[in-house]
Amino acid sequence: MKFLILAISLIIVNSGRLTADIYVESLCPYCMMFIKDSLYTAITTPNIEQMVHIRLIPYGNTKRKIVDGKWVFTCQHGEAECYGDLIELCAQDSIVKALGAVAAEIPKAGVVHCIENYIQKPYTNNSFVQAALHCQQYYPYDANDVINCASNSYGELLHLIAADETDNLVPKHKGVPWAVANKQFTEETGDEIINNLLRWACQNYDGEKIEACYTQQE
Repeated sequence: MKFLILAISLIIVNSGRLTADIYVESLCPYCMMFIKDSLYTAITTPNIEQMVHIRLIPYGNTKRKIVDGKWVFTCQHGEAECYGDLIELCAQDSIVKALGAVAAEIPKAGVVHCIENYIQKPYTNNSFVQAALHCQQYYPYDANDVINCASNSYGELLHLIAADETDNLVPKHKGVPWAVANKQFTEETGDEIINNLLRWACQNYDGEKIEACYTQQE
C-alpha cells in the first residue's frame, strides 16, 4: 500500500525544517489545482518530509456563527463543501491516530489529494462519502469512522479548530489557497509555494537537500 511506503520513509525532524501551512477549501477550484499539481508533485517526491513539514487546513473562506446555541457554518461553495472539509479533517485525524503525528505528515496531505482527485461533478455530500470509501484502500483509516466523524460532535470540534487557526491568521487571509511559510506570511513566498512547493523547499532549505532538488526540471 502506498501509505505504508510513505509511513516508513525516513523522517528527520529538526528545528531547521521548513514549514508550509496551506489553507484550502474542498471545492475551491484554485485549491483543487494546487492540490493536484504543486502539492502532488511535492508529496510524491521521496524524502520531501526531511526538508519541509507540509500541512493542509481545510476551512478557507467559511463563515461561522452561533444560532440557538449551536455553531452554523456557511461555506463559500455551499453545504457540500462544508461536508467535504469535514471529511478531509476527519480523515487526517484518523491517519494521525493510526500512524502518529510525525509519520502521518505526508499521508495527511496525500489523503486530501486522493479525495480531491476522486470527487466528480455534481458535487454533493455523497461525492465525499464515495471518495472516503475509495481512498481508505490507500490510507490507514476506516471510512465509516470518518463518515461518522463528519456528522458528529468530534467532527465539529475539528472544524472549529481549523476555523480558529484560519480566522486568527496574521495578516488575515484574502483568499484560498493561502500559503504561510515558517509561520510568517509574505505574498511572494505564498505564491512560490502554491506555484511549485517542491522548488520552494529546495531553494529555501538550509540543510542537506534531497536528490530531487538536483534533478527536478523547472
